[in-house]
Amino acid sequence: MKIPFPNNFEPQKPLKIYDYQDITIIIFAKSLKPNQLSLVNLYQQGIIPPHWQLKEPVVCKPHSFQLSFHEGININIEMGKVSFSYKKKAHSNSLDIIVNNFIAKIISYQFQRFQIVFRRLITFPKGKCSGLNFINNNLLSLQESRIQVNSISPHKIQLNFVYKLENQPLLISVIDTPVIKKKNNYSGLLFRGLINDENTKRLNRNKYQDNHSGSNIISNYPKYLDFFNQIVNSYLL
Repeated sequence: MKIPFPNNFEPQKPLKIYDYQDITIIIFAKSLKPNQLSLVNLYQQGIIPPHWQLKEPVVCKPHSFQLSFHEGININIEMGKVSFSYKKKAHSNSLDIIVNNFIAKIISYQFQRFQIVFRRLITFPKGKCSGLNFINNNLLSLQESRIQVNSISPHKIQLNFVYKLENQPLLISVIDTPVIKKKNNYSGLLFRGLINDENTKRLNRNKYQDNHSGSNIISNYPKYLDFFNQIVNSYLL
C-alpha cells in the first residue's frame, strides 16, 4: 500500500558530526633543551626506527624542535619537556615504544614525571544542539533558571570526573567549545582525559630498571584510552 506523505515531508537525514581524537604523552625534564638533540641523534640511539621517514621538514625554533613522521607520530621537544602525540585514526602501535626508548636511552636529563592526555572533540550539526545546552540538559539536568545569576547564564561550562585505574587517577573534563571547520562555525564538546604521574618524581636509569611502574603506565595507555572512550560513549553522550 502506498502511504500518502504530506507535500512538505522531508525524511530525517543522518546527523553528520565531526569526531576527532588524539593522544599525547609528555615527559618533563628540567635540564632538557631542544638544541641538545637532533634527528640524526634520535636515529643513532635507536629511539626512532631507521625506516621511519619524515612527513614534513624538521621545524627548528629557538625554544622548540618538531618532528612529524608518516607513521602518524609527532615529536615536539621544548625547554624542559618533550611530547609524543598522534591522531587516533592513525592507529599507531609504536607510541609507547618510542616514549620508553627515549626514557631508557636519553638518561642524562633527569626525568621527573609524565602526563598522558586523551582529547576527543565532537561537534553538533548546525541548529541541532550546542555544547552548553548538552551539558546543561543531559549531564547536569538543571533548569536554565537554576544556573542563572541575575538572569545571566554561564558563558562556558566545564565538568570534571575522576576515576581510579590501578591506583592511577584518570581525570576527565567535559568542556563546551566553539569549533571552526571549513569556515563554518559549530558548537562542540571537548572531552579531555589526563593521567598525571605524581608518584614518579624522577625516572633515571636505575629507577627505570628497578621500578617499571612508569613504563607500565605508558605501555598500558591503550587500555586507559579504551576506558576513556567507554565513559564518553556509554555514559556522557
